[in-house]
Amino acid sequence: MITAILPPAGTWRTILTALETPPPPPRAATSNSTDLPDRTWIDSFASSTSIPSNAYTVNYTRSSGPGWQNVNRVNIKAILKFHVDPRPAWMPEYAHNALMRQRAAQINKDGDLVVMSDRFRSQRQNVDDCVEKVFEMVKEAGYVPRETTAEQKRHVKKLQSAQNERRLESKKMAGKKADRRGGGRGEW
Repeated sequence: MITAILPPAGTWRTILTALETPPPPPRAATSNSTDLPDRTWIDSFASSTSIPSNAYTVNYTRSSGPGWQNVNRVNIKAILKFHVDPRPAWMPEYAHNALMRQRAAQINKDGDLVVMSDRFRSQRQNVDDCVEKVFEMVKEAGYVPRETTAEQKRHVKKLQSAQNERRLESKKMAGKKADRRGGGRGEW
């Protein structure tokens, strides 16, 4: 004897409608512009002022850099901790992932990217230098290359063929057998 477990009476209609509707067509595996990261964010990320001031904390310590007599008395060296984990809301996910991968050695276990500067003799300049370093790191992580045009591809191909011709010509001129044939480097 075969027994079956049947669903409650009200769910038959939902099961039948689910069976009658065709499945959605499979998505084509094309690489259109929606699959790639957008360049608008990195283009709008123009200067170090694009980083909000609440995205980092700054500590100061004694410096081994320039400071003359003040080097032993004043805390000039800036240590900036840029909070990257969890992802800041203003940073896109692709840039965050790239930054975490590229700068893994500089990220501590609290999820802060640690940057230091003691190049200058004032705290403010060292903090600005740290923020500039973080800006360059984020900009590098968020870089999206532009698409290559057909004209650029033709130009590169033309340069490659010219380079190949020059290489083959130099090989002919430098060949040892060219002297035996009477051609090549010239007569003595």
